[in-house]
Formats: sequence, structure tokens, C-alpha cells
Amino acid sequence: MDRVIHNRGEVSAKTAERVNAVIEELGYRPNLIARSLATKVNYSLAIFLPDSTDTNDYWHYPILGVRQALGEISDHGINIKFYFFDLKRKDDFLEKSKKLISDTPDVVITAPMFMGNENTVFTQLDQNKIKYVLIDSDISESSRMAFVGQHSERSGQVAGRLMSSLINAGDNILITNIQSGSDIIPVIQKRVKGFSNYISEHNTSSKVTELNIPLDSNNSDILIQQIEELQIKGIFVPSSRAHIVADLLKTQNVNGIKIIGYDLIKSNIKYLKDGLIDCLISQRPAKQGYHGVMSLFNYLVKKETNLQNIILPIDIILKENVDDYISSIQL
Repeated sequence: MDRVIHNRGEVSAKTAERVNAVIEELGYRPNLIARSLATKVNYSLAIFLPDSTDTNDYWHYPILGVRQALGEISDHGINIKFYFFDLKRKDDFLEKSKKLISDTPDVVITAPMFMGNENTVFTQLDQNKIKYVLIDSDISESSRMAFVGQHSERSGQVAGRLMSSLINAGDNILITNIQSGSDIIPVIQKRVKGFSNYISEHNTSSKVTELNIPLDSNNSDILIQQIEELQIKGIFVPSSRAHIVADLLKTQNVNGIKIIGYDLIKSNIKYLKDGLIDCLISQRPAKQGYHGVMSLFNYLVKKETNLQNIILPIDIILKENVDDYISSIQL
């Protein structure tokens, strides 16, 4: 059997056929742990993602997936190093990216951030022949080995269709992006594009207005002003910060506004259950981190060079199904 499995020595075609039949029947798979230990090869895997100091924050969840995957492959000689940067500070992003490049890891998991600088990071990775997988948002023109995440523009289209079902024809809509810094990250831009295109094609009598608000400012005055002046009936928040908008409206006693946002962080779930957020779109961030690691594991240990993109489903979460979704969804 060993000769057939490892193609060592001469084996007759008939014998090989019988052995392969037994292998298939038994469901045998090569012992990758033993094989990787025998080679005594150590690989370095870098995680280059935004910091999450609050365990309720979105970026906490991809790291949960990363850590589960690492637990499953801990016997394969893969060394892990995290490079977390402050999403509110471009200088910190650039400093950590320089450190990442100088350490020359074998492979990297990252997400596109800071539109003016992510191509520079990708260029440096390419120049140093460092392979990488993208999560959260895809940059198809990059040299990434694979992408794990939702199709961002299509998820924006889904949000547009949901909004159209919640408001009346001709009702005005506000796209509210609460920004950490001065740049809007690619995934947000793509969601906004998908949402706006859907509304312009299917709800032509509704006016869509975009409002960018700094995260660390007092946002209530400008938001309420826009709602009143434009007679807004629906708000689309293309990020995990829908709870901030819901809280502002609650504080100002503004009722009757339909809100659609992203991600099952605790603050969003609370307002969804309270009825102040009408719908959340889940993009399974833990799955992104998990499959990102496993894709690079397949490249490093299994020697798979043609990695496939993993496009995750667009999950629509309502007040009525959130508990069932949370209890049933697995990492």
C-alpha cells in the first residue's frame, strides 16, 4: 500500500487498482501532520488587520476565526505573528506595514484599508515575493492568491432591495457612513455603489444622499438636520456602526426611520431586537479569518498553488430570526 500511496517502486496496474479501491473504501487520507513534522519546515504567517480593543467590535471576529484555524494546524510548524494597526491613524497603518515587510513572512492575511496606501503595501508584498490572501474586501487587480468574503457590491444591492421593501416609493434615503479616518475603505465604497445603483434602477423616484460623519465627533446635529431637511425615511449604514445611528435617533426621539446596517456585533443586535434597526446583513467575519488561514495552510503544507476565492453568503438577519441564526451559525 505504501508504494501505491507514495508512488514508490514498481507496482502492477491491477495491484494499484485494488489498493486504490481499498483506500477509497476506507476513506484514507495521508497523515499531513506526520508528513510536515518529518520535513521539519517552519513557515511564518502574518496577520495584518485593524486592532480591536473592544471585544464587541467587528474586527474581533475575524481574529476568532484565525485563532480557531491556528488551533487546528498547530502541529504543522506554522509560526504566527499579529500586526494590528489603529484604523483611525494612517501613520500607524504605514508604520505597521513597514514592520510587516521588513520581517519578510512567508504569507500574509490582510484586508484592504486606506485607499491611498493599500496599493503601496500590496506592491511591497509583491516586490518581496510575499504571498497574501485578502479578507473583508477584494482588490481584484492586486496579486492576491485568493479572496475570502462577500461580494461587496452585490451585498449593497441586497441592502437596496431590502430598503425598497421597507419604505414607500419616492421616500428619500440617507447613506450614513461613520468614518474612523479620512479615507473610506474599499468595502464601504463597493456597498454604497451597489446600494445606490439598485435604488436608481428600481426606485427612481427616491432621492439618495450620502453623509460622511467622523466617528469621534458629535454627530447628532448634522444627522438630525439632514433627516429633517430631506425628509428622510430610510438610512443605510454600510458598516458595523448602525447602532450609533440608532442610538442618536433614540436620543433625539426621532421615530419612523428604517435602518439597515451590517454585522452581528452586540450593540447592533440589541437595537435590532429593540426594533430600532430593521435589518442587518451578516458577512460571517469569523469564517473569513478561518478560511483565510486554511487557504494559506493549503498553500504552505499541501502545496496547493491555485487557491480558489471563497465567496461567503449574504445573510439577512431580522428581529424574528436573529436568535436562531446566532445559535445555529457555526464558525
